[in-house]
Amino acid sequence: MFQDGTKLQSRITEFRSHTAPVNMLSTSLAQEETFASVSADKTLRIWDVRQKNPTQIERTKEELL
Repeated sequence: MFQDGTKLQSRITEFRSHTAPVNMLSTSLAQEETFASVSADKTLRIWDVRQKNPTQIERTKEELL
């Protein structure tokens, strides 16, 4: 990965759990190892990059954008 001509260390990890396309990702400023994803499968999932599966799954009545 490169940014402004500087090589950055990068590690790509794939996280699988949603059953439909992901609409949005959001990282945590307070906990850099945590992020959230929302999907057309009507779920919000909280992830810890150190774990394979989501740490929390919240189901919604409607699709989240």
